[in-house]
Amino acid sequence: MIPPSAFVEGLLQSWPYLAGATAIGAVLGFAIPVRKKPKEEIQTITKEEIQNNVKIITKVHRKEVAIDYDVFLQMLSDYEKAKEEAEKSLLTQLALLEAKKQEERDKQLRDKTKPEDAYKDLVKVKMNGNGKKLAKKVEDENEDELDTPELYKE
Repeated sequence: MIPPSAFVEGLLQSWPYLAGATAIGAVLGFAIPVRKKPKEEIQTITKEEIQNNVKIITKVHRKEVAIDYDVFLQMLSDYEKAKEEAEKSLLTQLALLEAKKQEERDKQLRDKTKPEDAYKDLVKVKMNGNGKKLAKKVEDENEDELDTPELYKE
């Protein structure tokens, strides 16, 4: 431990050096200003709504962002390409859907106007040797016939 008297004597002997160092530091501090970071401009947008008798306040903090012009043009062209591809796929799907609907309408119209063609899928017409037509029903292997009285017995 240092005795207090030795500490005081040391300060008295070194005070000119301490004062000189403090003066040089102060001069350098005023001569070379500390550079402050540029303050970013932050805009706050406040939106107030009333929903179900409750006031909702929305605050959006927005900063300005700098984008190079060529990067912006690239982003814009990418957006346009994606938009065109989405429109093409949507139009293709709509065209397919419309074609399917038109096919259904044509089938219904054909069934109404030509009843002999309506059951063309179900009945095959064979000619017998005498020139008479024979109708034979074609049964699908996938289709099972159910007896309705058996269903209602349960």
